[in-house]
Amino acid sequence: MSDEVATVQNEDITPVGGNGSFVSSFETKSDKGKIKVFSVLQTSERLEDHLNEPFNLKDVVMQNVEITDAQTGEITPQVRTILVADDDSCYSAVSNQLVSSLRTMFGIFGEPKDWKKPIKVQVVQKRSRAGRNFYEIDPVLD
Repeated sequence: MSDEVATVQNEDITPVGGNGSFVSSFETKSDKGKIKVFSVLQTSERLEDHLNEPFNLKDVVMQNVEITDAQTGEITPQVRTILVADDDSCYSAVSNQLVSSLRTMFGIFGEPKDWKKPIKVQVVQKRSRAGRNFYEIDPVLD
């Protein structure tokens, strides 16, 4: 399996200023799919407001964004990850470790399009040895 974490690259959408390009675990070529991904990108809630809350993960969208460092003004490319629950709730964050955690999950379970049903997970915040906070996705056992 490659390092790919999602299944659809929409080449009809041109990035503007480094923003806009995305990958999605669901179809985005049809009008219905484009409306769905636009809705997910526009209506997601902050993941940090839903830490340690179990939910059934159904889909994932990852979007290229640019983040400006408040102290230096330096602009760096990042990945905004949006987790889509089976009730269509959407939670987003920019976290390299969250992307890495999802890659591990997809390596074990396959991509969301291949799942027989959503997977119950929760996102937790942890602290690195260097003292930085990061997010990680953990399975929830019933």
